[in-house]
Amino acid sequence: MLTPHAPLDEVAAALDTLVVLLQGRGAALADEIASVPAWMRPSARNLAHYLALRSVDLRPLQERLSELGLSSLGRAECDVAGSLATLRAVVARLMGEPSELPAIDLAEARQRLALHVTALLGPAPSDRPARVMVTRGRCGHGNGEFHPGIVVRCRLGGPQSVMKDPVTLCFLIDGTPRPK
Repeated sequence: MLTPHAPLDEVAAALDTLVVLLQGRGAALADEIASVPAWMRPSARNLAHYLALRSVDLRPLQERLSELGLSSLGRAECDVAGSLATLRAVVARLMGEPSELPAIDLAEARQRLALHVTALLGPAPSDRPARVMVTRGRCGHGNGEFHPGIVVRCRLGGPQSVMKDPVTLCFLIDGTPRPK
């Protein structure tokens, strides 16, 4: 784990570890990635990389990167591997090592991400910046039985409704496996 003011070689090692993690996740999901249409494979691979990135506690690395005036990976979602490669190259240069910055097209990556988010979640609402809310609230009664009240409250409208626009709901019911 990185400590505040960690030496650059430890930062480089942490970034290298993340790169290996991303490569492993991409390899583990290679069949699934290959099963999507060719035009979506870069996005599928990036999603696998994003899930790998978010599977670890990045806070110590993010703090150290911020201390160095570098990106803290908080906006890496449009090109996770490219963002990591760029950070690694910059850290290498700070250490006096020769390195070339990777050629990534962030504008294209952002556009591709926006296209897929809109296709999946619909157009962005005009009255709020977020389209997704993730909560860990319990949906069951503790016995595996689903509690439909939350759906009724979200879907029916009227004075008790919490949503003005249509909403897609996804639940993990007690006893179902949790995503990792």
